[in-house]
Amino acid sequence: MAEPTRKAALKDAPAPKAKKLPALPPIVPSAKKEGQNIAAPIQMPKPATPASPAIAKKPEETDDFAEIISQPVSGAWDFLQTGYPSVYLSLLKLNLARNSLYFISIVALFGISFGIVLAFPGYATGSPLIFWGAMLFIMLAGFALILWMVQTFESAAYILIAQKFAKKPYSMIGALKSASGPTLKYSFLDLLLRLLVLVPGLLLFLLPFGLQMATGMSAILAPGLVFAYIAFLVYYFFANMAYEFLVQFWRYGFLMEGLGVVASLKRALALIRSRPIETFVFDLVYLVVSLIFSIPSFVFGVVAYFVLMFVQLVSLMALGMLGYAVYIAVALLLSIVGIVFSSMMEAACRPLHYLFWKGIVEKSKK
Repeated sequence: MAEPTRKAALKDAPAPKAKKLPALPPIVPSAKKEGQNIAAPIQMPKPATPASPAIAKKPEETDDFAEIISQPVSGAWDFLQTGYPSVYLSLLKLNLARNSLYFISIVALFGISFGIVLAFPGYATGSPLIFWGAMLFIMLAGFALILWMVQTFESAAYILIAQKFAKKPYSMIGALKSASGPTLKYSFLDLLLRLLVLVPGLLLFLLPFGLQMATGMSAILAPGLVFAYIAFLVYYFFANMAYEFLVQFWRYGFLMEGLGVVASLKRALALIRSRPIETFVFDLVYLVVSLIFSIPSFVFGVVAYFVLMFVQLVSLMALGMLGYAVYIAVALLLSIVGIVFSSMMEAACRPLHYLFWKGIVEKSKK
């Protein structure tokens, strides 16, 4: 009986508790490199530092620069393949009308002036100061009106290109009417600025007189004036180029964007300041394109020069004074043919310049 009793007691006794083992240290990855502490945790590589904004922007700026130059070239080429005949014929019509009115206006102005002198000879001798002052005023006013007329035709050509790209109907009379108002103010402001640019060059002619007065040598005046003339030509060339570069987008403001004439000038200067390098490179491309399309006009000009010399010589020998009338008639005919050739270059270059202006305007809005 003792054995069953002992088994029952063992069965009813609680089970012994398991011994709690001490916690093991954390396992550190092996790093058995020379000079490296094995117990130290491995240093993970730091994430790459993102490129600075200036460095990251360089590829974008390069693509942007190439796009600004190449886009108008490709756009103009695509346009000329389909729309060149229409642009050329419209520009040819515009240029023929402009040159015809210019010739008629010049002849009329001088005819009226000489007619006044012949009709009132007494005033010319009796009150010369008042008479010739009035004649000078008439001549200046006439030239101002002719300048306005020529500039209005030039502005109408800008409108022509814009409407062709917008696929809108173009009317020469309508373009002249819409351009005449702002072009009047533009013509006089542009003339004033050009005169201001000219002033420093004209002051060069005062230097020889100053040197003569300072040295007392009268022999220095003649070579000094020759030097001043050469310096004036060099100055005027570069000053005029700089002026044309800065104001080349002037007309677009008051013809396309509805701005005032002064606001358009500020807008044009702002566009140049925002993209000076791109504009300079484009102008070089524009110059190359204009030279290529000017080859027919240049060849015709050389031929026309020799033709006029031959006609003048033969007509004067055969017809005497009547030969001048023949010479003028041939000159007018050749000038009309010259407009036909020069309009070829204009029809190729105007769309190119318009697309470049439109491209940098869109870039400036982003």
